[in-house]
Amino acid sequence: MATATHIPGELLYNQGALSSTLGVNFDDTGAGHFTCLIVVAGTGIPSTLYGGVTTIANVTATNAEISYSGYAREALTGITWAALAGNTSIGWSFANITFPQEAADPGTGRYGVIAYLGPAGSYTDANAPVVGVLDFGQLVSTVNGPLVLQCPTGGLIQYTGAG
Repeated sequence: MATATHIPGELLYNQGALSSTLGVNFDDTGAGHFTCLIVVAGTGIPSTLYGGVTTIANVTATNAEISYSGYAREALTGITWAALAGNTSIGWSFANITFPQEAADPGTGRYGVIAYLGPAGSYTDANAPVVGVLDFGQLVSTVNGPLVLQCPTGGLIQYTGAG
C-alpha cells in the first residue's frame, strides 16, 4: 500500500520562524516524545495547507481518533535527525511503527497522524504539534495482522540542497 505524506504548512512556517508555540525539536529522541495515532476519514484528509491543522486537537475535531478495545497510540522509536549521503541533505526518520493485530478493530482507520508530544511528553492534544499526516489511500485494519508503517528511505522529512 502506497502512502502519501502531507507536512502541515503551519509546521514549516513555525519551524522557520522558530516559534516557541508550535516548534518541534526533531532531535528529541526521548521515549514517548513523538507519537502516531490513527483517525477515521471524517470530512476528508485533515488540511495541511497553511492555516490548516496545527495540533492533534485540530485533527480530531474533524477526524475522530479510531477507538476500539486494544487500540493505543504508538510511540515513535529509533528517531534520527542526520545528514544523509554526501552531506547534501538532512533527513528525519524513525523505526517502523507497529499497531498490533486486534480482532476488535472496526476497519475504519484512514489517516495516520504523527505528532510531537514535547519534552518528556508534556504536551496535551491541544498543543501537540502535528508533524505529518499519512494518507493510506484506503481504510486500514488490524483484524488480520498488524499495521506496520515504515518511514520512507531518507526520512519522513527531508531538507535538500545543502552544500
